[in-house]
Amino acid sequence: MRKAQAAEILARRLKLDERRIDNLCLRLADQGMFPRADGSRRYPPELNAPHLARMLVAALADQGLGKTPGVVTTVESLRDQAGNRLCDVLANIIEGGDTINTAARGHLVIRTEPAGASVVLDGNYTTFGAPPPETSAARAVSVPGATLAAIALEFGGHSPAEADTVVALAKLMGTDNVDPFAASNSKWLTEAQRVLG
Repeated sequence: MRKAQAAEILARRLKLDERRIDNLCLRLADQGMFPRADGSRRYPPELNAPHLARMLVAALADQGLGKTPGVVTTVESLRDQAGNRLCDVLANIIEGGDTINTAARGHLVIRTEPAGASVVLDGNYTTFGAPPPETSAARAVSVPGATLAAIALEFGGHSPAEADTVVALAKLMGTDNVDPFAASNSKWLTEAQRVLG
């Protein structure tokens, strides 16, 4: 997937300005944290799941263009008690598989001051970095799991309608054992498409 296509998906799904997302990515590219077209290449390189996860973090944790590389580095490096990095969890969701179904029934909260994040996947709550403050407010951005799952599906090449259908199906079925695109489950996808119209 190219940067422009990914920026359009993030802007539409997160209700953000596409140009702002592009500028955040340019700041990351200036610091060597994001791929860019070199020399006479006409097209920028394809983005992989870690690049797309970084782009998502940049869009959600935006504190100004000048702070972008530092904020993204901080948020990406947040770890849970088991040592898992937040960026790896997000990249895994973006790559698809079972995590799409569990993400559809969860949420993501990124706190920038103090740096921390909370992820709920299929009812399992995990804190990355600093825990949420108990006695004061924290600057945070929350993304519903359905939105996160739809972004991941579109990053994977599905149309917006297909992404919405699969997310609705995952929420309705309430299980992480469903691959709506598998032949054995095509009746569920057909029914969901009919209902969602």
